[in-house]
Amino acid sequence: MNTGVYRFPAEFHARVRAAAGRGVAGITDVLDEAIREGVRIEGVRSSDLWSDAVYPWDLLRVNADLLRASPPIIETPPGVTIRGPVLIGEGATLDPGCVLGPGTVIGDDVQVGPHCILESCVLYQDVQVAPFAYVRNAILGEGTRVGPRFTSLSGPSSIRQRDGWHDLDDFGAVVGEDCRIGGGVTLLPGALVGNRVQIAHGKTIAGALEDGAMVR
Repeated sequence: MNTGVYRFPAEFHARVRAAAGRGVAGITDVLDEAIREGVRIEGVRSSDLWSDAVYPWDLLRVNADLLRASPPIIETPPGVTIRGPVLIGEGATLDPGCVLGPGTVIGDDVQVGPHCILESCVLYQDVQVAPFAYVRNAILGEGTRVGPRFTSLSGPSSIRQRDGWHDLDDFGAVVGEDCRIGGGVTLLPGALVGNRVQIAHGKTIAGALEDGAMVR
């Protein structure tokens, strides 16, 4: 089984560059060439945590696994309730009345307004969340802004990817980078919002929105 994790000696990088110059792009193809030339490849057994991440929703599970395995020591902001292992980045501000559920990751310089509920979600760097938001099992990309009473619901959903449909028992939404989402917007389970999307106040979003889409 190929787990996709390797440790290469420094001289192997020259081999990769040479292979790329011949049009060989896959690392497994480079390894095949090396094995045929007599290079020894060894597998290493590990008992440590292994959690594969292929799709966006896998990030939620991976973060939750890591936080459970090694809960960080953080200082709880005044007036904020934390209900399990979470991670809060540098320069992040959370106003009083916020509730963070287990598995939540708050990136650097994130701003979260008062009385927001964030459960098992990832907020990338420089995200701003206005007051009274509810976000569960969702990912908000870097630089995204959401208005007051923004809601990302979580539940059963079917999401189409390049390899087919994926049926998820409990998932919220993925919002890309630099989106501008108005107040009172609701994302239904399985919503996929691209980068730089603008959504007007009070809209309900289901399915996928392409990069740069505008919903008025």
